[in-house]
Amino acid sequence: MLPQNIYRNKGELSKLFDKLMEHPSVSEPKNGPLHEMHNTAIGSAFDVLANLPKLFDKVFLDLGDAYNKETSGKFGKIKAVKYRDGKTFSSPFYAELGDYGVPDGFVLPVVYGLRALMSVEDGKVVWTTNPEVFLNRHLRTLAGAFKLPMEMAGFDPQKVAKNETSYSYMVGECEKALIKEKMAA
Repeated sequence: MLPQNIYRNKGELSKLFDKLMEHPSVSEPKNGPLHEMHNTAIGSAFDVLANLPKLFDKVFLDLGDAYNKETSGKFGKIKAVKYRDGKTFSSPFYAELGDYGVPDGFVLPVVYGLRALMSVEDGKVVWTTNPEVFLNRHLRTLAGAFKLPMEMAGFDPQKVAKNETSYSYMVGECEKALIKEKMAA
């Protein structure tokens, strides 16, 4: 599956999810249309996925400030970003207030990059490092790096989010931040 389908093809993702969950190696029917999951690897992925709404909101809330500090830019001047002095915008999942209304097309590739922090250990998907702590330490650098795909797409969140390179680029940037972190330790 192409990562940009997270943004552009949610219906197809839903169908793929249903197909996965109905596979006999993942679950078995119980009580009519209900299925009982018995695959520990898939179950562990749900544990990892439970963090994603909070991480999405964190990037939504902090990306503008991180971008401005790292690039000396004006995030609020980007046409697709909603910004007005004194007005706040609610994050999509937990309705926390922030200074910018950031389009999903700018948030998703950064969040997708966090897959660099996941691995499979003993047949289970796990975070190799706390993703929230990682974002606290590295979002500023990631926002500076993310300026390149944004510029290349003319700061159009649709183009950013529909381009596979935006996602692979951010995975690479997260991997680079992890390597630097390990070298510094």
